[in-house]
Amino acid sequence: MESHVQKTIAKYAKENPDLEEIYMAKLKKSTKDVNADYNLDRRGPIQDCLNDLVEILKERKEGEWVSGPVFTRADIIICIYVQWVKWQIGWDADLTLPLSLMEFYDEVKDRECIVKTFDVQGPIWVGYYWRERLVPVQRAIIATAVVVASGVTYAILKRT
Repeated sequence: MESHVQKTIAKYAKENPDLEEIYMAKLKKSTKDVNADYNLDRRGPIQDCLNDLVEILKERKEGEWVSGPVFTRADIIICIYVQWVKWQIGWDADLTLPLSLMEFYDEVKDRECIVKTFDVQGPIWVGYYWRERLVPVQRAIIATAVVVASGVTYAILKRT
């Protein structure tokens, strides 16, 4: 992916000499952002998130989804995150994808909404870290936490 980004920006710089300086600055920044070493610094937090997701899945009742009986965005987000981690493992063998997450992924990956998401975006879109933007992985973690917390709150209030 890194070489593709470099080639694309270099091509645009060559085609637009008046913008070459801007493209070269972007190339320098993109090389840093897409660099594997830069992403490897996030291994610990990523693995911690995976472990947290395993704990969430342990609390799931049989025949139900992450936040209850209905398939929700929380399930989709976990699936997208697992797909992203599968991509990351391609160059970071020290990341481990727990079996329960892989089983969950296998359970939901063929649902229409998941297939459409990956057809439009592709699994790699989640893998970019742009410093000036909220990292998509962080969004997934936050959204999952909010949905799960809402589900737990709903379950508690329903019992009372």
